Amino acid sequence: DLKFECTGSVAFTRPRTIIELPNVRDLTISAESYVAGSILKRLSLPALVRLELRIVEMDEESLDIYADALMLHPMTSLSLTITLFDDSIEDFLFEDFLESLVHVRHLEVHGPYGGSGRREHAAFVRRLTSALQSVTGVGLLPNLASLELHMVHLEFFLDKSSIITSAFLKGLILVCQRKYPTGFRFSASYTTSPCISIMEAIRQID
Repeated sequence: DLKFECTGSVAFTRPRTIIELPNVRDLTISAESYVAGSILKRLSLPALVRLELRIVEMDEESLDIYADALMLHPMTSLSLTITLFDDSIEDFLFEDFLESLVHVRHLEVHGPYGGSGRREHAAFVRRLTSALQSVTGVGLLPNLASLELHMVHLEFFLDKSSIITSAFLKGLILVCQRKYPTGFRFSASYTTSPCISIMEAIRQID
């Protein structure tokens, strides 16, 4: 397998040229949304299996860029490191982003980082839960088989005194159970703690 890693220093001197990379199965991009989107739009990756985006800004402009770029590729595994999450984004933009992940079977989310921490965690989980259970979101992530959340604040998962925070996580678990009734794997972990299984997560927040 080949691995191709890009950074923000990448520049395309011939913007309309499509670069053919027929053997790349694993692609990592470490660049902000505009550059990442440009890279993805200029590459032909017919064999792509896994894509890792290490700088994911989830604001209105960035989500639009990602949605247009990600829908061009067939990856079944996607890893996102969210560096910014703007909770004021319109619902349809977040849903359009998820709609571009039609082939994704394994979704891994790191963060959100920055900001106040737990607030961004809760906002992201709430938005994802809302999108997956909405009337317009019936067809979102239709092939998802596993979802991994890697957060940086342990209390997001285990603080029983935070009723709202716990409810968001439990809500996501229940939505996933209904949407993917068989063969689905959910895990949630703190960056330095063992993985918490779906049943353990439910037990912890009941």
